[in-house]
Amino acid sequence: MNSMKKKGFTLVELLVVLVIIGVLAAIATPMYLQHIKRARASDAVATMGLLRQAMRDYNINKGYFFTVKEDITNGDIQNQLPANKPTTSDEPGLDVNIGVAQYFSNQAFQVVETPTDSTTLPSPFNAVPFTKDGEPAAVQFVVLSNGKNSKDCGGSIKDNCAINANDVANYRLAMDNSGRVFVCYTADKNNKCETASDWTIY
Repeated sequence: MNSMKKKGFTLVELLVVLVIIGVLAAIATPMYLQHIKRARASDAVATMGLLRQAMRDYNINKGYFFTVKEDITNGDIQNQLPANKPTTSDEPGLDVNIGVAQYFSNQAFQVVETPTDSTTLPSPFNAVPFTKDGEPAAVQFVVLSNGKNSKDCGGSIKDNCAINANDVANYRLAMDNSGRVFVCYTADKNNKCETASDWTIY
């Protein structure tokens, strides 16, 4: 009986496999991380779309758009009265309340009416490149989302909060009435997103 020869992989074959795995990882990892960032930002974009539509509905009923002030304490975007228009207490503002969210709580959102250009928006949103590539300035109003202000659910906080708020502390987003959305993922504890190159189209 002929003895069977045992044959394994050569060192060269193993090195080739490792190189292939390394190349695939180098390509796939940035794509995966970008997908994660975009998925998290989509939570804000969904709420911003609700605010945008609510603002349009309000304009149809009342005849004007208005500013919704940032409220990082209570996150009251549902009943907050127009900040820059005459109104009464029985005329609430935008009927939007997201309750408990995944990443962006009510506190993360505000609306600025009729900015003449991005420079009139509050920092760090004054660098949003709405006019990039010859496009028009922000249209009629801009919905802003600041992940730093999102309130984390924890302890006794069970409403008006986000389950994973800390994951989006560096996220900033802006949407105007035309539906254009810009996002900055690189804000730090000093609220940086101060150049147009920090912002990308969502």
